[in-house]
Amino acid sequence: GENILSVDAVSHAGEMRTFSREECDFSYRHSFFQCSGTRDEERWIILGALLELTPGDRGAIRREQLRILEERRVKFPHHQPNCGSVFSNVPAVYDLAGPPGRIVEETGLKGKQVGGAQVSFCHANFIVNMGGATARDVLSLIGEVRRRVYDRIGVWLDCEVRYADERGVLVPASEACL
Repeated sequence: GENILSVDAVSHAGEMRTFSREECDFSYRHSFFQCSGTRDEERWIILGALLELTPGDRGAIRREQLRILEERRVKFPHHQPNCGSVFSNVPAVYDLAGPPGRIVEETGLKGKQVGGAQVSFCHANFIVNMGGATARDVLSLIGEVRRRVYDRIGVWLDCEVRYADERGVLVPASEACL
């Protein structure tokens, strides 16, 4: 959020508002918008942002973009439907046991499958749809991975993935697994 000056958003109740960078409460993989309330006037959808960027050398920027894209192409399972990184990279957990993908892999869960949902063989912090996976399959698999990791290292992995509950409220998938 350090490059964001302001964010334009609309509430689920229809109110338009511009939020300052401070009001957005940005930190690592967190913002006010992810934690807004359950009532329509408390829930916001981002429409746009005003950024403050530093000019740079176009060629150098393009080379860095291509390097990052190639790294991601090789590292992540883009060839299968997935919802991106499942578990958050929490600094305290990282210091204890490493990144979530490695933790899941070292717990022996690469390839673990529930229904049509599977912990990716390509990267263990991704759950892929092998065909016909339901939300229940994915949530069950997330719950099992979290329990097995907890049994092994004594830490509950937090989820980056959000689940829309029956009221349309987004909650971390780990809360939907309970």
